[in-house]
Amino acid sequence: MIPTPQRAIETALARRTVYRCLSQALFFPGDVLGATLPQGHWVGALDEAVERLQPSDALLDALAALEIVQPTTELAPLQREYIRLFSSTGPSDLPPYGADYLGSHIFMQAQSMADVAGFYQAFGVAMDAGTERPDHISAELEFMGYLCQKEAYAAEHGLAEALTITISAEKRFLVDHLGRWAPLFLRRFEAVTRQPYYRAVAAFAQTFLAAEAARLGVSPEEVRELSGDTPLQGAFTCGANDGTCPLTLSSSSRVGEA
Repeated sequence: MIPTPQRAIETALARRTVYRCLSQALFFPGDVLGATLPQGHWVGALDEAVERLQPSDALLDALAALEIVQPTTELAPLQREYIRLFSSTGPSDLPPYGADYLGSHIFMQAQSMADVAGFYQAFGVAMDAGTERPDHISAELEFMGYLCQKEAYAAEHGLAEALTITISAEKRFLVDHLGRWAPLFLRRFEAVTRQPYYRAVAAFAQTFLAAEAARLGVSPEEVRELSGDTPLQGAFTCGANDGTCPLTLSSSSRVGEA
């Protein structure tokens, strides 16, 4: 069944919300997540978005598991776990950076990271200076959410060329980057974390990304193991003071922001 324009807009906006929720969950837990997670707003937004996606039973099951274990108190346990896993003393086989999975040597890793930055630049997106690498899992998820937002705007305003370009970018970014390395990262994250919430987030994210690949009609060639070369340096940082992903929009990219 071919979706109506309104249905296509609603779907794109729902996908945007899911990507943004996952971006928040996989970045250092700060003030923003602290203001939404314990009160149920974060999982409420996720639940509402998933309902609009005609979800599979697998995605609904993953969401239900996440709802059961969502934290209802302070974020300190999540913050400690995030630091344990992603600081310089964390597991060496769990980098949250795409290039570390996609490059067999340091030069390929640098090229992969540059390619991600090129995607961002093409759509008027930039990283906040001194925060994180552009290939951080949170940044790549946030970028996909931004593309979904652009897709919704183009569909709503009948911008056929912009719609085609944006959907093409979504497909390419999944095939070349996020869809290739994130499944392995998320499986490892799910296996090593001690926090039920993070375990459920990782499981949900895996199911959602698989659904996204099917929705877009692409089959990313997933990485099966971490590159044996020394990963690029990516100093651990808590990012922005409020714990938001450090991906920002330039003034030109705000045209069409929902």
